[in-house]
Amino acid sequence: MDKDLIQRMIGDANLDEIKLNGIQTTALIDSGSQVSTITEVYYEGMSPKPKLYTLDEFGLELTCENVSTIPYSGYILADIETEFTDKPIQTILIIKPVKEYHGTAHDLLGKNVLRELKYVAKISTINDVWAAGFMSVNTDIEIFTDTKPITLHPCKSRTVTGFYRKQGIMNEAVTEPIEDIQCHSAIICPRVVRIDTLGKTARIPVRKCNMTTRPIKIKAKQTL
Repeated sequence: MDKDLIQRMIGDANLDEIKLNGIQTTALIDSGSQVSTITEVYYEGMSPKPKLYTLDEFGLELTCENVSTIPYSGYILADIETEFTDKPIQTILIIKPVKEYHGTAHDLLGKNVLRELKYVAKISTINDVWAAGFMSVNTDIEIFTDTKPITLHPCKSRTVTGFYRKQGIMNEAVTEPIEDIQCHSAIICPRVVRIDTLGKTARIPVRKCNMTTRPIKIKAKQTL
């Protein structure tokens, strides 16, 4: 089969350089994995070698999408550094008895690490590899109401001022309720808002609607 056709069909692996415990290595950025792993071959060559912990007490079983079991030797605690972070973050890496990922990588960074890195990432230095990984990682953001309480009358809507605590790389966001967090009965109307203003927080217009037959009171500085 034509190699160009295969390339267009599959695409490049999401690979980039990181530092693992201060040593540079290649990692596969895999937002489809819930956990992060390193190969057993790489672990055996680490110096100093981190302590290997057992997962037996957790009764954890790793599976693929086809429900087949993924073998593992245990886990280690390791520090990960990237070009866009100011300091290392400590995370858990599970040891897998494989030689490598996609021919060159010995580390696979899944959603547990991507979620942590996304919060501390500096947007100006993120390349396409990491941007692609971060796009599929959910980072639910908290929006707080203004410093004064608000009353929504029955069958009325109102735009209130929300404050968003910035988390790194996002320029825009959609205001919408989180299904498992219901602090009141008011509905948040979905809308795209800009969050790339200067400072650590951004003012956001949040449209709320009261579809009930009674007034709804929203406390000051309440999480929406």
